[in-house]
Amino acid sequence: MRYTIERFHPAHLASLTRLLDRSFGISNPAKEDLIRWKFFDSYHHDGTINYVALDEAGNVVSQYANFPVQLTGGCHLLRAMICADMATAPEFRGRGLISQLSRRVYDEVATCADVSIGFSNDEGVKVDQNANGYGYRIVGRFSRYLKPLLWKTVTPFQLSPVDRFDVLPCQKSPLFTIHKSREYLDWRYGRKPNNDYQIYLLTQHGQFMGYVILRDSGQRCYVYDVIANTHDTAVFKQILAAMHNAILERGKRLAVYYVLANSFWRQVLTDCVLLPERFGRCNYYLTVKIHNETLAIQDRLMQAENWRLMLGDIL
Repeated sequence: MRYTIERFHPAHLASLTRLLDRSFGISNPAKEDLIRWKFFDSYHHDGTINYVALDEAGNVVSQYANFPVQLTGGCHLLRAMICADMATAPEFRGRGLISQLSRRVYDEVATCADVSIGFSNDEGVKVDQNANGYGYRIVGRFSRYLKPLLWKTVTPFQLSPVDRFDVLPCQKSPLFTIHKSREYLDWRYGRKPNNDYQIYLLTQHGQFMGYVILRDSGQRCYVYDVIANTHDTAVFKQILAAMHNAILERGKRLAVYYVLANSFWRQVLTDCVLLPERFGRCNYYLTVKIHNETLAIQDRLMQAENWRLMLGDIL
């Protein structure tokens, strides 16, 4: 079976959607809209770099893409890209397509970004380790924490439901994370097709402090994001108490956290239950690829202790 490699064209969208649906079991009913949102929304300012392999009938049989974001940490604001949804149809695997596509992608990415990050699952990690010249390194694994909720807790923080992001806190932290600009938040949590995120305004004695993003699933409530200008673990614990109060008000009894494992989250989530890795149906890992070899903070980027990431950062 022969194939050709091309830069993605909008005419490939339906075929690309079928490939990703087949590879990942996409659950969102607006599947083409979901792919269009992830890679080609106006938030990206035409910055997505996507290459595909086509079979003789013009069907997409493999794809590799990076889309732009910014990373922030300490006094640094880095040009970054996120690697997402690399996939190859089963009948075309073993031909090195991901290696070929990634070379095309990173020839362009290296001209416009300092670093690429990825959120690889167990299968993706195998590609990271085996693809020729791929260059990603595993920084750390995401861990699941459960918090059974029985009663409300006194806390100076309160949550109020809102439907948009009007203002943002000054987000300063020594730890690296995706920069949560209003434009990013509107894209990530506002415009995703058929999303069921719950956006809460976070206040302390009536004063604006940030936002919290939650999502219900049965009797569980998943904590997707906390956008607040603090890195103090004691303050974070108080914010979590306010979230638990809001979750209890909706009749849910279990809060779920999925975070990049490090000492920050271990200190914040001391009263939560850490699930063993084997209990997860799918495990995710932060992976990093450096493009700017003059970057003075390369070593810091390669250590999980220097990151603060949550479920909502996995794209």
